[in-house]
Amino acid sequence: MLIRILIASFFLWAPVNVHADEEVPQLIKRGAWTAAGIQIYDFAWSRRPSSDIAISLARSGFTDIAIARADEPFRNSKSYVLRVIAEKGKGLTDTQRTHILDEALRAATSPDQQVSIALAWANLGKPERAIGICRKAMADARGNRDYTRRILEDLAISENAPLASALAQDLVAFAKATQGDDDPYIYLSLAQLLGLAGDEIGLEKALQAAEQRVYRLPQWQQTNVRTGMVNVALLNDRTEMAAIITPQKHTPMEWARYYARHRDYGKAEDLTQGMRDTLYVSPRTDSLAYTIRTAVANGDIRQASDMVDRLVNIDSAYVKLQLFIGRAYVRTGRNADASSAYAKAAAKYLRLEERTYSQYDAEVLAQLVHASRIHGEERLAKLVMDLMPTIIAKNYSKNLNGQILSRVYFAAILNEAGEKAAASTWLAQAYEILKAEPEPEKRLGFDNLELRIAEGLGEATDLELPNR
Repeated sequence: MLIRILIASFFLWAPVNVHADEEVPQLIKRGAWTAAGIQIYDFAWSRRPSSDIAISLARSGFTDIAIARADEPFRNSKSYVLRVIAEKGKGLTDTQRTHILDEALRAATSPDQQVSIALAWANLGKPERAIGICRKAMADARGNRDYTRRILEDLAISENAPLASALAQDLVAFAKATQGDDDPYIYLSLAQLLGLAGDEIGLEKALQAAEQRVYRLPQWQQTNVRTGMVNVALLNDRTEMAAIITPQKHTPMEWARYYARHRDYGKAEDLTQGMRDTLYVSPRTDSLAYTIRTAVANGDIRQASDMVDRLVNIDSAYVKLQLFIGRAYVRTGRNADASSAYAKAAAKYLRLEERTYSQYDAEVLAQLVHASRIHGEERLAKLVMDLMPTIIAKNYSKNLNGQILSRVYFAAILNEAGEKAAASTWLAQAYEILKAEPEPEKRLGFDNLELRIAEGLGEATDLELPNR
């Protein structure tokens, strides 16, 4: 019933205004953020309807319109859109989320979509509902290789141990029923799930099954599978098995994470020294960040803090981890230590260098202002806030992401401080910069920035650091 009411409300909404683009800056400057946001979404939708727009609408609080649009030009992905709306929609109650998930399940067109919805139910604290949906999905997919792989991978990625334990025997039978039964990825995911379930014998058998099938893959895929097998073995403290699968020198990240989980942070950090960055990812950065977050999860905040201090002195890219340390101290009631961590983060920017900055710097500063305010550090918050216009001005002029997102982040903390007029000025600037750009070659990135501005108008900018 809720879904029908929400969908019906959509049709009371004004039709698309093809000239909305011209009115947005004036609406923003007047403080009419809701109207401006709707105009931006309208214009984007009239140009290229997409599931991203529907999801962004939900993040901005326009859940009724988002649900209606999930039913329009992409019916095959309706289940996915509704599931994400249920998970990310702003201001929804648990009851509303469950109604939307019910609708998503009815719209599901494949077994893997059903499992994604089951995991959303599990995250809502409804394990019995999740188990029932998973069993039906496995029955519907039984024998189909592609669905089997996707379902097992999704369940493994979720790392939901209670769900894995409840479904352990079903999962084994499900994997073995695969047509052809020669896919090592299926048994790799099965091994991870059986490890989560605490089935050591089943884990070993699944890894052996993956090893028996890995030779049928191209060489580069064999390397990927064996790296995954080492990770699963180490997650379950099977070090001898991991070493047999692949020598440690070929899987330093997996072993670094193993040592971090076992509180040997020095050894974990040492293993990162030989890691080489690629054009798009930095295994070394990822590994060090994992070590620090794991130390915090283990309760070893002081060791994590010392490591962050060393890393920040080497590379300011790690400064965001100071905020993570600060939040960890706050959770344990050590407010003085938290303040010190926040001050260390700010110190990296108090003396601005003669270089260009990016949206990542603006995001870190905005999160630092947010964290400082929450914990009563108003002086530090103002000090950092005063840096933001300079950081924005020092963004590389050709970096469209930096020019726009840095303004959105600054507007978010201005609005948080009750300075909506100033926030409106920066958001209007962001929109005007975007619209002044000639039609870009990569339209998708342009569209995403448009949605980020709309979410900022809907006050959906997430300045909170994750717990882990």
